[in-house]
Amino acid sequence: MDNENSKGKCVSIGKCIFTIIGALIGLCACFVPFSIGTEAGIVYTYKLLPITGDSSFLNYGSMAVESFCSIIPQITPDIAKYIETAFKFSVYGYFIILAADIALAFLLAIFRLNLFRILCRIFSILAGFAMLIIMLSFIVYIIGMGYMVLTSGQDILNGLKTLGFISALGITILSGIFIGKQFRWFTLPD
Repeated sequence: MDNENSKGKCVSIGKCIFTIIGALIGLCACFVPFSIGTEAGIVYTYKLLPITGDSSFLNYGSMAVESFCSIIPQITPDIAKYIETAFKFSVYGYFIILAADIALAFLLAIFRLNLFRILCRIFSILAGFAMLIIMLSFIVYIIGMGYMVLTSGQDILNGLKTLGFISALGITILSGIFIGKQFRWFTLPD
């Protein structure tokens, strides 16, 4: 009887499949254009990420954080380092969290153990808070790059097309959506 309660009844296969599909949609942020209208044509985000590309996304992030910190004179260099570290975490964290959601939902659908579901739920709640930090980090990126374009005298449209605004906006929106999703994933069946 106890084994029956711990296996199957507390895990919804449908919710696991929904979690996998949702996380796969979130991972599609890799294919959002980072820049368009350059000599190289369309450059997708995955080509600039640390694991799948040349890691130049982190360099753009450093420039954006530096620009953002120049807007607010109260931000000290120590605080700026924390903001830059948060952005670096965000670039890795967004994709790692979604990949972990897929793996955990897949394993949960196979094994259907309530204790494992509870562990997945704890991870998902922590990931929800991490998604909030990720969203805020990419908002800093957008503001910093926007300020840099405005103060440099660069053509605004060209800056929007080449400095990762589209990519950062996509990840900001998706991470904002996934804040709520993370708090609802791995719950008990209805």
